[in-house]
Amino acid sequence: SGEGRGKGKAENVLRNVAFQCMVSPESLTVASGDTKKIVTVYNPYGHDIEFRFSSDKPSLLRVSKTSGTIRSRKKLQIVVEYVGVVPKEPTDPVILRVDCESADDREVRASRFVEVAVKRERERKTDGEK
Repeated sequence: SGEGRGKGKAENVLRNVAFQCMVSPESLTVASGDTKKIVTVYNPYGHDIEFRFSSDKPSLLRVSKTSGTIRSRKKLQIVVEYVGVVPKEPTDPVILRVDCESADDREVRASRFVEVAVKRERERKTDGEK
């Protein structure tokens, strides 16, 4: 039937388009007392997408929603909270990974990374403090 051919063509087009996971911002800076930040995941497509958050240091970051569905042409704001101790010395940033895939076709997927820099304790003190 013509309906079946049309769906197959749409699936092929979807597979051939560079699927993107649209996330902003691409980097964050956190410090104690200023630990909650917003990361937005946007779905520009005409179909739902599934998302999943993970981190290279999961004990240091908490996200308000680790996975779910974003409806077509909608955005979702996720609260990212730094729950670790503020370091006294410079540290490597924490990497937050966002995986997205088409809800219609699990073969269509992409990932984005958000770099979370943590301000050192010394960077937060005023000049008069030691």
